[in-house]
Amino acid sequence: MDSDARRLADKEAREYRDSLQFIRGYEAAITSEGEISQKYLTRRRWVWAIEQVRCRLSVYSPQKERFFSEYYGLDKPLSAREKRNNRMIRLSMELYTGQSTLYKWKEQILDEIILAATQAGVYHPF
Repeated sequence: MDSDARRLADKEAREYRDSLQFIRGYEAAITSEGEISQKYLTRRRWVWAIEQVRCRLSVYSPQKERFFSEYYGLDKPLSAREKRNNRMIRLSMELYTGQSTLYKWKEQILDEIILAATQAGVYHPF
């Protein structure tokens, strides 16, 4: 995958929790007669793509899923003081895995997010 696509997937993974809050708030406020906004649909599709990748990883590679969840803070907010490089080092020690392996996992996960986003119709590579 190209670096622009990976940057986009990285951004969407980092904004996953914000997107979930937006979706929940939007769904709580929507009326049956109201039109669904494009922003809502886009965020919903990105969340779906991330959740599909996470579900697949939890079945086939639980350690990778744990890395994905903790690196991007999918379950709990990330510490504002912890830099991304420090997070990678900490996860490397916690998972007993080399940093280079974690960087490869990150690239693979971002590629899978892009593929899932393409399937969801929110990313169009061509």
